[in-house]
Amino acid sequence: MKKIYQLLAHYVCFELKATYMMYVLLFLFPAIALNYYFDFESSIVDSFKGQPVYFFLCFVYYAVPLYYAVTVYIVLFDKRQLLQDKKFLFVLFLFPCIMAFEQAFNLQKQWVSGIENEYLRYYAKRTLNHTVRFLTYFLPIALYYIFLERENKNFYGLAFSKVDIKPYLFMMFVIMMPLIIAVSFTKDFQASYPIYSMSNMKDQLPGAYWQQVAVFESQYLLDFVNIELMFRGCMIHVLYTYMGVECVLAVATVYCTFHFGKPMLETISSFVGGTVLGILSLRTQSLYGGIFIHMGIAFMMEAASFAQQL
Repeated sequence: MKKIYQLLAHYVCFELKATYMMYVLLFLFPAIALNYYFDFESSIVDSFKGQPVYFFLCFVYYAVPLYYAVTVYIVLFDKRQLLQDKKFLFVLFLFPCIMAFEQAFNLQKQWVSGIENEYLRYYAKRTLNHTVRFLTYFLPIALYYIFLERENKNFYGLAFSKVDIKPYLFMMFVIMMPLIIAVSFTKDFQASYPIYSMSNMKDQLPGAYWQQVAVFESQYLLDFVNIELMFRGCMIHVLYTYMGVECVLAVATVYCTFHFGKPMLETISSFVGGTVLGILSLRTQSLYGGIFIHMGIAFMMEAASFAQQL
């Protein structure tokens, strides 16, 4: 924990630019308020699912916060020369494309269409929803890495030589666990969790109930490897070469909008969490701490919600 504290204290004291943070929050506060007032992401954007325009809408949805944060950085720190850098412009186009591709991807519905049992078909689709980011996040990032950044042997923090989760144990069990237990009593939390919501069909599915839950939850938790690779791996490490440490707040802004549709408290905390994990990923050059934290929090939220049901 001491190592984490030192890295975060150094960031707050010497690297965090208060003016840049202020401009980022000036965007996020009204964006969060408007989203939850109009239910923008779930009721408006998602109403176009299955239509060709949906990919474009998702691209704009993720591009707006990213381009806002980048534009503020360019103007605030007089970095207009970045607008002449073709590789920088390419990654600014690539990242919203990958996120929009993931959002619009729906082939798993076709993959399970041949399953006659409607309960099993629904279960399979829900489970596959948490595996497709291997196709939509991991593979595009891997292709970008192979063709443009192969000289980086760390693969955005996934090198096994960088594994060290010991500093994160205190954060997980002493700080996060009590917070999750407390939040689990709120109505918003109980309305959104557990992510596994198929308990009422357990008798119609093969296997024991614990096996049904275990298969689903294992895929749900493994999905966080791809999420961390996207938001704390590729985006952070690529944008750092152009924006320096300010890339952390820029990516945290996008990550916050990624949580629209979740309980508001979770969305707000995702900006703080995204900033913390972004700094740790950048300074330790490892994603494994973030993966451990992300999986651990998700597991505890699921466990707390199951406990509330009991």
